[in-house]
Amino acid sequence: MLDYTVVLTTVKLDKPWLACYPDYITFMQKRLAFDSSEVIYHAQELLDAATNRYRITVQVANRAKRRRYEEFDSIDDPLMKPAIRAIIEMSDELTQPEIISDN
Repeated sequence: MLDYTVVLTTVKLDKPWLACYPDYITFMQKRLAFDSSEVIYHAQELLDAATNRYRITVQVANRAKRRRYEEFDSIDDPLMKPAIRAIIEMSDELTQPEIISDN
């Protein structure tokens, strides 16, 4: 029997709680596939490179909306939100121009 202390209350479980929910463990591991500080860094790169914060925000929103509807049937990574994906892609396009070149 396992003891878990939760806010000054001891809860006794017959078997480990997470063992009952292996799908939850897999979900959380996939959910943490990207680091939030990395997303913040990419967003800051975009804002630093932009001349107009409102305009870049609208561009990110439009890209996210477009990607959401383009990939509605073939979902690549359902755990990464379209806005986060758009921020990372647009930041990469700024820092690595060879991504979008036709050479």
